[in-house]
Amino acid sequence: FTDDFPYILNGNGHKIKNGKILGNWDSTTQIGYFGIFKNNTGTIKNLVLSNISYTAEQSDAEETNAVYNIGLICSENNGKIENCYLDNCSYDIHSNKIINAGGICGINNKTITGCCVKSNCTFNVDRPDYSSSYYTRGNMGGICGKSTNSSCDIYCCINYGLIKGSYCGGIIGHLNNGTVSSCINYGTVSPNFSSGGTSNAAAIVGGICGYVEGAEFLCSGLFSEGEG
Repeated sequence: FTDDFPYILNGNGHKIKNGKILGNWDSTTQIGYFGIFKNNTGTIKNLVLSNISYTAEQSDAEETNAVYNIGLICSENNGKIENCYLDNCSYDIHSNKIINAGGICGINNKTITGCCVKSNCTFNVDRPDYSSSYYTRGNMGGICGKSTNSSCDIYCCINYGLIKGSYCGGIIGHLNNGTVSSCINYGTVSPNFSSGGTSNAAAIVGGICGYVEGAEFLCSGLFSEGEG
């Protein structure tokens, strides 16, 4: 879906399986949207994704400083996503684009609740020319790549999957305002950048949140037991 999705989708536990994520490129905003839905403004619930993948190489880039928001369910969430599950899903991204990637959505501005990423899921974001500049971050989270405002609310979610990136967390890679509560991470979270990167290469990794900033954020009732 290349436009906003303002409807209610109740999957009733049914599966979307055996596919690859595609997307569309907006040359005006320099943003790439990758996901089954571009921008969810409605409600998506009780949906299972099985054996869904996304792969990107640097040769795919329209612009080096392009922003790619990547989520298996939606590129950007401005509505509600609840009780959705990922089974045997994966990302493998090798690119110098600005990456916001999450198992459920790339950017979250509203509500994600009751979602689960299973242990057979693997999400990898690698930046071959990584530096500490903001514009080279690869935000990767089991549930969400990045939040952008105080309306972000992620609660009662759980990640068992493997997460690798430069700014990465078991639940969210980059929390820029918003709330993360009552979430659990059992998955391994680890840094990833190529040896060809710059000398000031660094990574920020957290069991729940990789990087936290902003004046309006709240983290509560969280638990992480994964390696990282």
